[in-house]
Amino acid sequence: MFILGDIFLIITASLIFSITILCIMLQVKAKDRNSRDFLTILVPLLLQIGLIVIATYVIRVLPPATVDRLSFSSFSLLVTISSVLFTTFLLFAMSRFLLRLLPIFEKQRLLASQVLFVVILLFLLLSLFSIFFVSKGDWKEAMLLTLIYYFSWGNVFFVIHAIVALFHLRKVKGKEERSLLLVIIITFMPLLLFFPLDLIYFRQQFFKLGYISYTFFAVLIYIFISRNYFKGDVSGRHPGNGETFLKESGLSEREREIVRLIVQGKTNSDIGEMLFISVNTVKTHVKRIYTKLGISNRMQLLYLVRDHMEES
Repeated sequence: MFILGDIFLIITASLIFSITILCIMLQVKAKDRNSRDFLTILVPLLLQIGLIVIATYVIRVLPPATVDRLSFSSFSLLVTISSVLFTTFLLFAMSRFLLRLLPIFEKQRLLASQVLFVVILLFLLLSLFSIFFVSKGDWKEAMLLTLIYYFSWGNVFFVIHAIVALFHLRKVKGKEERSLLLVIIITFMPLLLFFPLDLIYFRQQFFKLGYISYTFFAVLIYIFISRNYFKGDVSGRHPGNGETFLKESGLSEREREIVRLIVQGKTNSDIGEMLFISVNTVKTHVKRIYTKLGISNRMQLLYLVRDHMEES
């Protein structure tokens, strides 16, 4: 069972690592709010899972004789504090992400953000106090309590996120917001089943079935990214608002024509052949388009135009 749990833990860490790298590349290219929010969730999650993998290796693989007592105590203390911080920040990031998606007034959102900050701060302080109080200064015991129980119990709070998302799902009008709320629901609702199973079958293991939920999250984020970024997601959309936006942005007719072709997935060479102009001329037009729209690459252009198109 321990070996199987370790294998699942490594698979989870590898998958989350891959999606995190993808989001980093996306943020560099698109610099949009979604990719930034994904990273604020994925980075602490990756660090937490990675911390568990490292601690598992140190405890099970390295012989006790090779690690002196002081070094191991320092390592245990560092792992304990880091795990609490990563879990707390993950909870904070996921809560802010959910708040952004909810169909509430801006004043309500601001008030909820302030309350959230206070709650998260109390959660952090109580977590540190509880772990250190129970362990009574035994840093190895504190580390084991944190990695085996604390992060798993922290997952229970994410069930609340899923319930809130489910409650507001029908009220959300935007397709993107609805899709992201569904990501939260699909990710964390299974914890209602995973948590009791963890208490019964994975009580003393580092790996928890609840971590499968984070695998769901990474996969669903990948699906969202592939649909909304890499494929452009502009088929079947009404161009009315997009055309109005491009005209108001000060683009010339030729530049708007080039934008339409870019949105269709045409390369600079394709555009040059279709418009009977050289590739260098196309590049010059594209640079002017980027300057006028305040962007720097095609992915940003696709995302910007897509946001100003209506569903047909």
